[in-house]
Amino acid sequence: MKERFEELIGLSRAATECDPWVRRAGMTGYCRELKGEVDEVLQAIENGDVENLKEELGDLFLDLSRLCALAEEKGHFNIEDILAGVVEKVKRRQPFLLENRRVSIEEALKYWNAAKAVEKASGRP
Repeated sequence: MKERFEELIGLSRAATECDPWVRRAGMTGYCRELKGEVDEVLQAIENGDVENLKEELGDLFLDLSRLCALAEEKGHFNIEDILAGVVEKVKRRQPFLLENRRVSIEEALKYWNAAKAVEKASGRP
């Protein structure tokens, strides 16, 4: 899986330089693409269409990876920064996942909200 992910990121980085549509669409265009793909994912789920869901989730990954690569190209941050940030956020807000421990919805919400309050107080995103 790691190799496939790295291959997708490499292709997305190349697309920011080599694909004229990606360059023209830019970050705003890819945000619009993402929005449309999310709608298509939801439709596939609602229709119970597993094959289409697999395709649409792939399209969502593609558009998201290209948006990340475009932000990286502009020097805002890199893809590794995004991944590190989200992993750390999940660890803070859902520590029970590190223990592979099931919790109730109420307990999960308690963890999430407590971590968010600490983050907000410390100015962390």
